[in-house]
Amino acid sequence: MHASASTHFAELALAFVLLLTRGASAEVPTNVVAVVGGDTSRALDALVEERVTAAGAALELTHVARIEPAVLLAPPANAPRALAHVWIDAASGDRYTLLLLDERLERGLLRYVTRARGDEIAREELGHILQTALEALLAGETIGVTREALYEHTVPRRPTPTPMRNVNTQAHAARCRAASAGTYEVDAFAAGTFLHGPGLSFDVRCDVVRTIALGVRLTGQDRYPVDISASSFGFTVQSWAGRVLGTVTLRATSGWSTEAAVGAGIDVEHVVPTVATGGSTLASPSSRAAFVARAGVWFVRTQPLRVALGVVVDADTSGATFDVLEQGTRHELFAAYALRPGVMLEIGTP
Repeated sequence: MHASASTHFAELALAFVLLLTRGASAEVPTNVVAVVGGDTSRALDALVEERVTAAGAALELTHVARIEPAVLLAPPANAPRALAHVWIDAASGDRYTLLLLDERLERGLLRYVTRARGDEIAREELGHILQTALEALLAGETIGVTREALYEHTVPRRPTPTPMRNVNTQAHAARCRAASAGTYEVDAFAAGTFLHGPGLSFDVRCDVVRTIALGVRLTGQDRYPVDISASSFGFTVQSWAGRVLGTVTLRATSGWSTEAAVGAGIDVEHVVPTVATGGSTLASPSSRAAFVARAGVWFVRTQPLRVALGVVVDADTSGATFDVLEQGTRHELFAAYALRPGVMLEIGTP
């Protein structure tokens, strides 16, 4: 009686274990739901079916025009139960994209397979990846990374918008720039007489639109002394010039521009008599300052250095004359031009 009860208990325990084992086995699906996008050829379908079958699963295959990465973030809530959910995007002509998620749509892998060596080789590589992943799932292994991590690699983050105030500040700062240059200028002072010498210029220009800039230019020039002879007298003129100009820059191309400028300044002239013949008395040195208006046009190459050739015109309305007093009578020896054309060369920073 005792032996019969023990045997009956063992049979019940064995039946219970078998029932649990069958129930657990029933909990593991063996179907694979696959979606192929952008490829209607039978070659890819056949390969997917072959590799799914080789892994020990059954294939459910559908086609769509294109697969969007958004499926990674929010797969359908009513997705059919399956061992794996597979998306293969063949819409790109240069590669296959394989996305595989597990039964719970929580983990998976994302692979890109180049088609540069031919579609057949690419399909074989794709099939190997697919079969290996399915075999791992059937063996109860965990594959890949989380769905959220896959999404981070597939869908680029939108850049954080920069506050408009900061954008405007940076744009405004980029519109204005300063430049300096060394100059050399030659001006027609009078008939047969030219004033020339080196100088410096300093510019500040601010863009109004992409091709137009407004600015201010400061220039200074130290002119070489020039000897002038008139009648029985000779004298040396030393002079210095300074100008303040408003400028307009028109950019023709990225490396060429034209500049126009209008302004005014001061000429300082120091006259030193050197010769007096015929019994005349040598006068003492004298100096004068004259207001001068200026207009000019420059043709500029801005890269890699600023190289500019300009044509300028100065207007001296003070009537610069050099006179001598003889026996109580003033005689004009020399008169400068009221309008004095000149040329200027500049080399400096862009």
